[in-house]
Amino acid sequence: MGVLTNFLSILVGAAIGLWSGTRFTERFQQIMYQALGLSTIIVGGQMALKIENPLVLIGSFAIGSLIGEWIHIERCLENFAERCKQKMQVKDSRFVEAFVSTSLLVCVGSMAVIGSIDVGLRGDSAVLYAKSVIDGVVCVPLAATLGPGVLFAAFSVLAYQGGLSVLAGFTGHLFTPVMLANLSATGGVLIMAIGMSLIGIKIVRIGNMLPAIVVAVLLSLC
Repeated sequence: MGVLTNFLSILVGAAIGLWSGTRFTERFQQIMYQALGLSTIIVGGQMALKIENPLVLIGSFAIGSLIGEWIHIERCLENFAERCKQKMQVKDSRFVEAFVSTSLLVCVGSMAVIGSIDVGLRGDSAVLYAKSVIDGVVCVPLAATLGPGVLFAAFSVLAYQGGLSVLAGFTGHLFTPVMLANLSATGGVLIMAIGMSLIGIKIVRIGNMLPAIVVAVLLSLC
């Protein structure tokens, strides 16, 4: 239920944002966009400070980014968004940006991972319920400024957190406090990069850095 609730909260928040977006001038949309970006950087920074070993963080991004660049994760996300855009016959030029940015924002945080593990291990959806409220609120200004692409990020959450919940049912007992801290810090750096992108500081191919999360878990085992 936690994964489904999160899925629905993004849809509702994005729908409200799309409805209210037509009632805001470009000037107000821009300030909302920048405020959200700055807030995202702060949240990501707080998560990044949880790192247990800086070398794990550095190694995770060095190795993970190379893997992501090799398999072209961001290109796959963009291609998926383009297919959705074509099938829905959406003419919004920011659709792909909205889908990719929002998908990364709502998927890479520690709450997504820890909440999914809780669901898989104990059937406890408390963390994902809290995340659902946050994501729903965050998606309102995002959809108001970026458009309908934000709606489709709900499907990214459904696939990502649903998959993690199933995986946690089999492997969740392997996650240690140190591993979760390193994972949270790595996700925090990614969230900071997303926030910088939101305020106009372009970080090239953030999506290709996603494997850093997996590498952080593996390096924590060493």
